[in-house]
Amino acid sequence: ELPCVSEMRHFREQVLRHTFVHENLLQYLRSFRYDAHPMGVLIATLSCMSTYHPDANPALTCADLYDIPPHSHSCSAAEDALLTQIYR
Repeated sequence: ELPCVSEMRHFREQVLRHTFVHENLLQYLRSFRYDAHPMGVLIATLSCMSTYHPDANPALTCADLYDIPPHSHSCSAAEDALLTQIYR
């Protein structure tokens, strides 16, 4: 069953909002050598992402660090977009 126009618009807005990668982060990603190991690039880039979204750090928002549900550790759409950029 295909979505109606309003459902498709809502889906498109959600995808575009959650796959945004900051341009400075892409410049950082491009600064790695062409033959850099993908795991090193991934680790460094994910660490760099925390500087663009400090509000996502539960330690800074005084959240209870041990109340995180186990299913919340899945990759976000932004991380999927970064993985696509890293595996070039």
